[in-house]
Formats: sequence, C-alpha cells, structure tokens
Amino acid sequence: MTKFAVKNPVTVLVLAAILIVAGLGSYMGMPRESFPEIKIPLVFVTVVYPGASPEDMEKLVSEKIEDKLEGLDGLKKVTSTSGEGYSSVQVEFNPDVKVETALRRVKDKVDEAKPDFPDDAKEPVVQELNFSNIPIFVISLSSDYENERLEQIAQDLKDRITNIPGVLEASLTGKQQKEIAIDADPSKLRQYGLALFDLVKAVQNQHRNIPGGTLRAGGNRFSIQLTGELGSPEEFGDLVVRAHGGELVRMRDVARVSFQYARDRATIFRLNGKNSLAIAVTKRTGSNIIQLVDEAKRVVEAEKGNWPRGTEVSYTFDQSVQIRRMVNELQDHILLGLILVIGLISFFLGVRNSIFISTAIPFSMMMGALVLSAMGITLNMVVLFSSVIALGMLVDDGIVVVENIYRHLQMGKDRVAAAIDGTKEVAVPVTT
Repeated sequence: MTKFAVKNPVTVLVLAAILIVAGLGSYMGMPRESFPEIKIPLVFVTVVYPGASPEDMEKLVSEKIEDKLEGLDGLKKVTSTSGEGYSSVQVEFNPDVKVETALRRVKDKVDEAKPDFPDDAKEPVVQELNFSNIPIFVISLSSDYENERLEQIAQDLKDRITNIPGVLEASLTGKQQKEIAIDADPSKLRQYGLALFDLVKAVQNQHRNIPGGTLRAGGNRFSIQLTGELGSPEEFGDLVVRAHGGELVRMRDVARVSFQYARDRATIFRLNGKNSLAIAVTKRTGSNIIQLVDEAKRVVEAEKGNWPRGTEVSYTFDQSVQIRRMVNELQDHILLGLILVIGLISFFLGVRNSIFISTAIPFSMMMGALVLSAMGITLNMVVLFSSVIALGMLVDDGIVVVENIYRHLQMGKDRVAAAIDGTKEVAVPVTT
C-alpha cells in the first residue's frame, strides 16, 4: 500500500478528496442521539387487580406467573413486586438472548398463566426495556384562562407534532378527564320506589352499542350496528329508568346529571406554580433528534399566532441541547488539535511535515464517519468521545511514521526509498 501511494500521488490525492467529500456528507447526515441504542434482554410483566391487597396479588398473580416462567430457556433471574392492586414481574435473560426472543417467550408463558388469574384482573401488559421510549423533548403549556380551551390547544398541537416524520409518539400529560356525574335525589328515589341499582342498571343497559346483525339487499350483505353510546348530560337525562303503566320515569326525574372533571386525578402537572399541560415527544429508532426538535419548535411557533393571549409555552428536557453541545465540543477539539499539532511539531519536524500530520486528523475523521454511517451507527456520546481519543492516538502514530522516515533519510536513502522503508518498518506496531 505504501509503495502504491508513493508511486501514484495523483491517484492518492483524488481518492483522498473523494473520501473527504463522501465522509463529510455522511457526517452531516448521521442521526444525532444522546446515547447509542442499547437492547437489554429485560422484560416486565404488569397485572392490575383493583382492590386486592399485596398479599393477594402475590398469591393470586405474581406466584402464578413465576411458576410458569420457571425453566424458561436463557432465563437468568425473576424478580416480582406485589403492591396494592398491582403486580410487577421483572424477567431478566442472559445477554446472549435476543430481546425479541425473550419478549416472545415471556408472552407465551403469561398467556398460559392467564386462566389462573382472578376474573376481575386486568389484561397483563408485557413489554421490554426500551430506552427509545424515553422522551427527547417536552413542550409545556400554561395559561390564565379556562382549562378547556388550553386542553383543546394542547390536543391540536399534539396531533400536529405526531404527524412529523420520525416522531413515534406525542403523549399529553396533565389533562383533566371529564366524566358524567349522576347525583341521585334520595327523596325522589323513595317517591318513585327506586334504588341506586336501578340507575346503574339503566346506564349499563342503554349506554352501549349493540350489534344489529346483517341485512341482505340487492345481492349484497350489510352489517348493522345500533349506536347507543351517549355523549352529553341531556342524553343521559333522557334515559328511561322505569316504565310502568304508561308512565316513564327518566333519569332527570330522580337525579341531576352534569359534566364535571374527574375527582380522582391520576397526574398533576405544574410549571412555575401554574397548572399546565405537557406534551412529551418520543422518536423512532434511528431518527435525528436535532432535526425532530427543530421541526417541533417550528410547528409550535407557527401555531402560537392562533392561541389566545396569556398562553405561555416553554421547552423542558430538551436532549438536542446536550447533543449540539457534544458535537460542537468535538469540532472544537478537532480544530484545537490541528492548531496544537501544527504549532508543536513545527519546532521539531518542520512546518511542512506538521501540516502532513495534521491533515490526517480531519481525513481520518471523515473516513470514520463514512464507515459508521454505512454501518447504521448514530452520532452519539460514545462515538464522539471515542473519536476524540482515536484522533489523539492518530497524531502519535503520524509522528512515529514521519520521524522514522527522517531517520532513513539521514541514513543516506532517497526520499522515495526512505518513505517506503520508514513506513514499512513501523507499520505493524502503528497498526497494532
């Protein structure tokens, strides 16, 4: 390789130019992430059983799952936690087991254990440990006006951000759920001879969609569905609780029906002391975080003009800030390395040789970016810092090669022979 390079300088220069241009394009196009994608064969099984004590959850759910998981191929450890109304089982596999395989095996065993669960237990949730589900960006909205208007703004913004290419999900947090409240009047219930159970039964029987079978017409078959779901307090007020002797007792006759916020809130989100809403954005694997965050901010800025006065927006947990800083630090280190190498080596090997050694830094960096991009590796903290370390080693190797070529020149060899022999002599240790 050394002989070819020395005897064909034009070809080498053209090839170097091509590699630098291609490497620069790959470097600019590499997706930016905080950390590389790590797949750990760790699976979580969660079962909810409302009202059950921790002891019952352990006996009726956790132990059932543990019994089925025993002897699973590649299983390393099973850890379960039983609490008030829930069970969480952590299943860890050996590192050589693929995540997809571990997830499939656990799902099969959980399906086998499901018939042994209590009838009121919720459907088991089986999921892997996935760092890609961590939000990369959170948009916080707050206002001084009513919550309904702010929730509508946040929902519209969430839908817009979800449509951005590369966004896996945009979840809305802090939204207060509305529910239909039916406040029965005890005196009126006694007047009509009704009980609370009659009101519950009326809602269960009439607030639902019913399959209507099929209809044949003109040689075609049509599916029929009777829509009975209600959506407003007025519709719930019209529900018939009892029909007796031609007299209809409706819900509004014995109770007050209204819309109200749910009394038991699961989450509360506040920003600077104000009730707020948060939109957490997660990305698809391999997507460019910086581009996604910039596009999301562009969407927010475009929508702000349509919002009422008093709407405040802020950005929290922005991973793109850290990634930009890491990339800028790497570029600064490369530039500083060039300056220091040229300045320091010029005193010992001359200006021309110091420039030769310094050009290896960006040249090797672009070649590395070309290879990493072809392998599908993202530009993350591990890649950036390892590149800085590798570039430092590269300068040392360059000094060793050039100094050894000069030693052969002092032995009386011509420049071509000195370059070939000097490089060949240290090629193995430098490569090692």
